Amino acid sequence: MTYSLRRFALASAVALLAATPVRTASAQGCMPIRFVSPALGGRGDAYLEAGSWRSTIAFRRLYSNMFFRGTRSHPEFAPQGQPIFIHNNTVNLGLTYAVSDRVSVTLNVPWFDGSISNFHADNVRHRNSASGIGDVNVHVSSWLFDLQSNPRGNVALGAGVKAPTGRVNSGGTLFLANGTSVAFPVVPAIQPGDGALGFLLSSEAFRQVAKRTYAYASGMYTANLRESTGVPRDLTGLMIGVPDNYSLRAGTSVYLLSRSELSLGSMTVVSTSLGWREDGTTRRDLFGGRDLFYRAPARVGYVDNGVLAVKGRYAVSLSVPVRVYQNYRLSDSDIALGRPGGGGLARYLVLAEFSRRY
Repeated sequence: MTYSLRRFALASAVALLAATPVRTASAQGCMPIRFVSPALGGRGDAYLEAGSWRSTIAFRRLYSNMFFRGTRSHPEFAPQGQPIFIHNNTVNLGLTYAVSDRVSVTLNVPWFDGSISNFHADNVRHRNSASGIGDVNVHVSSWLFDLQSNPRGNVALGAGVKAPTGRVNSGGTLFLANGTSVAFPVVPAIQPGDGALGFLLSSEAFRQVAKRTYAYASGMYTANLRESTGVPRDLTGLMIGVPDNYSLRAGTSVYLLSRSELSLGSMTVVSTSLGWREDGTTRRDLFGGRDLFYRAPARVGYVDNGVLAVKGRYAVSLSVPVRVYQNYRLSDSDIALGRPGGGGLARYLVLAEFSRRY
C-alpha cells in the first residue's frame, strides 16, 4: 500500500474520533445544545495535504421531553408538573484549509433553529421559538508528530476563538397567572448564541491497536470570558450566566474493508465506532470563577456510536449517541437563592455530516 493510501485509510478508520466536540452552552431547560466543532458527525479525512481544502455541512437534531434533578428523572418538578418539549436543529457550515501537512485552520458558521413548548403561569401550554446564526468560531489544530514517521497513531492539539455572533435576546411571549402576557426573551435553551467571547482548547489522539482497530480520544473545552448575558431569566430579574463547557470522547473505531480491498482507483472505506461521550457545563469558570448568575451545571454521558463511509474525496457520517447517565448539580445561585435546580435532557442526539476535500 502506498503511503498516501495508507494515510487515507488511517484517517478514515479514525474519522469519528474528532466528531462533535460540542459547544455545550448552559442551555437551561435543555443542556447541552450548541456546538463549535472542528467537525460535527465525523471527518472522512483527519489528515489533509498542505494547500488542500475541506468543506463540511453538518446537522444536529435534539429533542427533549424529560426533566431531571441530580441523577434522576423528576417530571413532577417541571413547570406545573407537565413535560417541557424542546426541539433544536442546527446546521453548521465548515471550511478547513491545510496550512501544512500537520497544521490546519477551520472556520465554522452555525445556523440554529429551536422551539420550546411548556406550561406557563396561566396553566396553559404555549410555544415559543427562535432561530438565527449561532456563534461563529475559528479553530487552529496541529498534529504533533510527523505523519510519515507515525502512520499508526498521532496526537493533535488545537486552540481557537468563538465570537458572540448569535443572538441571546430573541423575543418570545410570557403568559402570566392573571391571563395577561408580556414580551420576554425566550429561554437560553433555544437562543442561537450565548453572548460571550470564548477561547477554545482541544485535543485528539488515535492509536492502532489491531489490524483494523484504532483507539481514539478527543476533547474540547470552551472558556467564556463573560459572566452574564445581561438578559433576565425570569421576572425576578435573575440574570442568565455564561458557563464554561466541555465535551470528551473515547472509544474504538474499526474499518470494515481490508487493505487488499482498497485501491487507488476505488478508495471506498467504511468504518464504525463505539465509545463513551460526556458533555458538560461547569459550575464555576476558568476565567471568573464563582458567580451568582443563572446556570445549569450538569454532566451528561452517552454511549457513543457511529458509522462513516468515504468514497474518494467525499465522506458521509451518521452518529446517534444515546444518553445513559446524567447529573444536574446545584449552581451557586441555586444554593444562594434556595432554588431547586434541574432541567431537561434529550434521550439521544442525531448527528450527521457530509464533507468534501479539494
